Amino acid sequence: MGFSTKQAREKSRAYQFEYMLKNGYQQTEGKNVVIFFHPSEFYVKTFYGTAANHTKYIKFRTVERMQTFINETIKNSESREAFKAEQKEKNKGKLSSHAATADAIRQELKTAFPGVKFSVKSESFAGGNSVHVSYENGPTSDKVNDIVKKYQYGNFNGMEDIYEYSNSREDIPQAKYVSASRNVSEDFKAEILRQVDSVVNYDFEPYGHNSKEQFIYRLMAKCDIPQNYEAFTLNRTNVTCGHFEEFWSIDFECKHSEPANIEPVKVEPGKIQIIEHPKRAGKVLVVGETYAIKDSLKAAGGWWNKWEKGWEFKADKIEDIKAVILQAKQPQKSAECSEVLQEMDKHKEADYPAALAKVLTLYPSVNRAELENELQAFI
Repeated sequence: MGFSTKQAREKSRAYQFEYMLKNGYQQTEGKNVVIFFHPSEFYVKTFYGTAANHTKYIKFRTVERMQTFINETIKNSESREAFKAEQKEKNKGKLSSHAATADAIRQELKTAFPGVKFSVKSESFAGGNSVHVSYENGPTSDKVNDIVKKYQYGNFNGMEDIYEYSNSREDIPQAKYVSASRNVSEDFKAEILRQVDSVVNYDFEPYGHNSKEQFIYRLMAKCDIPQNYEAFTLNRTNVTCGHFEEFWSIDFECKHSEPANIEPVKVEPGKIQIIEHPKRAGKVLVVGETYAIKDSLKAAGGWWNKWEKGWEFKADKIEDIKAVILQAKQPQKSAECSEVLQEMDKHKEADYPAALAKVLTLYPSVNRAELENELQAFI
């Protein structure tokens, strides 16, 4: 039976505990486990964590076997929790080694290739764990793999059908499998195909190693693709002997833009700030007390990043973000003040003092100080 909310689990759990205690069960606890046992009928129920459903429900033949099971359960639970704490400390706050590995890879790639957006994902499975890195354009897969391969603690030996722990290290977190792959954008693929058709005078085979598709694949595999390129050309190199793709090079024309100004907007200290995203190049976060302007931030193109506790934007949205925040600082006119100004707008051609006196008789409770400030702009 499943429970969709924490409150439902706690309610069911409390009911079961109370019921068992009323029916002769006794309770003992270990780290993250609660055990109920019946001293005369030798029944045992175990509950782990905050689960509402029991993990085991066993009847023993003797009290000795029951007590042995209870002691082993508590011992195993304490050992498991100690291991989790050790791993969390070892992995810099991450509970699992693969999560710590993904975080370490993410930070190193960000430093090595600024401006490139890497997706680093980790997962665990029955036989171990893995981390996979994917990205669009940017450096070659070989360059990225040269960095990430040290985070894999071994390799699979297919000849003997075993995994060999040949690269274990204590100074960095590691995972069982680590891989990286680059995706080339569709625009780049279309343009390189067009240039090959127009520039390369070669009778490609329809399929196989000497096909046009394989030539383009090998050409791209040895080429770094800048994130900020505007155009590129396929040019002949000075090579006259070797692999066919070595006869050609891709030369890029890149745009040079000023770095985004991501200094905090001058609002009330500690209230709202714009900061550089700690993990994603070219992104900024709006952090602080943003609840009052969340709808405006969302309308401006932001999305709530629950992991970083802030609104995430592209860095080129700085001016739009500032406008939203500064607009929020502006005091809003009251409804009565707005109505007075609308009435005054109808009497623009009339004598101003007389018109104002007439309008004020209709709105005697309007805030005069607020109205005076607004009328300065009106006049």
